[in-house]
Amino acid sequence: MNFGQALEAMKQGYCVRRVGWNGKGMHIYIENHFKCLIGKGGGLEHERKYGACIVMYTVQKIHQPGWLASQPDMLSDDWEIVPSKNAIAKPAIIKKPAICKRCRIAPFII
Repeated sequence: MNFGQALEAMKQGYCVRRVGWNGKGMHIYIENHFKCLIGKGGGLEHERKYGACIVMYTVQKIHQPGWLASQPDMLSDDWEIVPSKNAIAKPAIIKKPAICKRCRIAPFII
């Protein structure tokens, strides 16, 4: 499928990937529940919510928000839907975030 079809599939909740991607398990999906708790001095102060974004699940098993398509990605016809047993996408839900002591920001947990 082409990139437009892959984008429509993501809007319907599917994870997609390019056949040519070398990394095992890599795929992208749309995250609609992106939020994190922002703390100050070790205490939780408020929750920050973000708009929907495309997230890449990387070879390092990290969900990286803000994936941007390259021109070859957009012009390619080798996109496919990831079988659900191989898709790792889950909504970001934070219950007990660990606050970074250096920047005082609680990272999102997926």
